[in-house]
Amino acid sequence: MTIAPMELGRAVRRWTHSDASFTVIEQTEAREGGWGDGGCWILADALASGFGLEMFGVFGHHVPGIDPTPRLHHVLVRAGNGFIDQDGFQKEATFRRNYLKWEGVAVDSVEPVNRARMEQTKFPRPSMQPAIIAAIKQLLPVAGSEVPQVKPRKSKCKQEPKKCPPSRS
Repeated sequence: MTIAPMELGRAVRRWTHSDASFTVIEQTEAREGGWGDGGCWILADALASGFGLEMFGVFGHHVPGIDPTPRLHHVLVRAGNGFIDQDGFQKEATFRRNYLKWEGVAVDSVEPVNRARMEQTKFPRPSMQPAIIAAIKQLLPVAGSEVPQVKPRKSKCKQEPKKCPPSRS
């Protein structure tokens, strides 16, 4: 059976906001922070390896800021038509809006990153991956479920024109 990205996002959010997750993060290089401020690569790497998802980097600049050069600020994974990090599943537009509001960072791009590129950063290195993967899998509706990569839905407007919203032109 497969698990929807939203379900995986809920399990990730429940776990990253639990006491058990902080017991794990205290054993990593990110022990001074949390899953969103230091532990994002650790979490994204676990989700990528445990659920077959692709890691993405969030590049942006602080607003207001002196240096408008986009820098890597965060790492997450793509799942279906959105992303998953410590806050669960969010579509890209929602993530961008929330990241600006919560972190003060305007997102310039969200693009694939690999482990070799991440090794060049100062982000805390992944560790404790089996414990993270096992803990999240326990919170899924069906233990050990796979996460499908969902293709965007086709518009029904051509098939059922009566269900289409009125044109804005």
